Amino acid sequence: MMVIKWKNIQFLLLMGHGLLGSSLDWILLGPKKALPYLLTDAGYEVWLPNFRGNKYSRAHVTKDTDSAEFWNFSWHEIGLFDIPAIIDYVRETSGGKPEIHFFAYCMSGSALLALLSSSQRYNAILKSASLLAPLVYMDHITGPLQYLAELYTQYKNYINTFMSIESEFRIEELFDSLDIFCKDNESWCKNPLLLLGDSGKKNISLITNYNNTPMGVSTKTIIHYLQIIKSGQFQMFDLGESKNYMKYGTASPPLYHLFNVKVRLILFNSIYDPISTVSDISKLAFHIPVIINHIIKVDNFSHLDFLWAENATQLVYFPLMKELQKF
Repeated sequence: MMVIKWKNIQFLLLMGHGLLGSSLDWILLGPKKALPYLLTDAGYEVWLPNFRGNKYSRAHVTKDTDSAEFWNFSWHEIGLFDIPAIIDYVRETSGGKPEIHFFAYCMSGSALLALLSSSQRYNAILKSASLLAPLVYMDHITGPLQYLAELYTQYKNYINTFMSIESEFRIEELFDSLDIFCKDNESWCKNPLLLLGDSGKKNISLITNYNNTPMGVSTKTIIHYLQIIKSGQFQMFDLGESKNYMKYGTASPPLYHLFNVKVRLILFNSIYDPISTVSDISKLAFHIPVIINHIIKVDNFSHLDFLWAENATQLVYFPLMKELQKF
């Protein structure tokens, strides 16, 4: 857990990282540009947690980190178990009952909404949540993840055997299948995060010089997203009909009931994001209590740019801080 403390302990910010990422992603732009620095300069206490499975969060009191048992999780478990534990710890450590606002990028948005759709308690605790390019509905996704979803549908049993759903996700094993996306620009395949994030059109120099990406995630996390892409539903992990009956009592996995979300939400998305698309965010906004849906219309501002583009400070962080001040 990375903590940047300042003077205003009654106003506390939690910042969740994205798929294949870590807490460090938030600060790579450096002082005066990266969001955590801007927030601490403004007087807020900022916490940057790492979710299970990444490089900085691979320890367990009873489970071997090389075991299938350790890797048997997706963003569902991050949402229902890890985020509540983090929130409770932060509240206890900070003393009293500070006002907590949650900033969620990419995968963190999936996990947070899974929690808020299931828990009245954390809807009451959080003052607001800002979702940057969240992955919830994924009907209009394009690029490598869409291609992987098609492969998973066709070769589901084979993929589950070849790449166990209870293991670490190793994108290198699938690169041969994804070469089609690298023909026009070989640099797109220099880093899995570039390839899965936005086909590597931008941020190449920053990410390829940053040796800590990808930071790791479970295969089950990736497969959970592939299932959502194909089903068109924001739902729990599909174990197969017989196991679904055993776990959920139904043939299909249950939906996350977004109408249970009561926290005031701020959405940021971009018309050039191929993963968290404007159409899918509009569908999400129909189901949740959105205060503002901020759409970035600047050319080629894509999924990874929310963290690492030089103009993210002006396009995302300053407008987001302005909304935060309203509280």
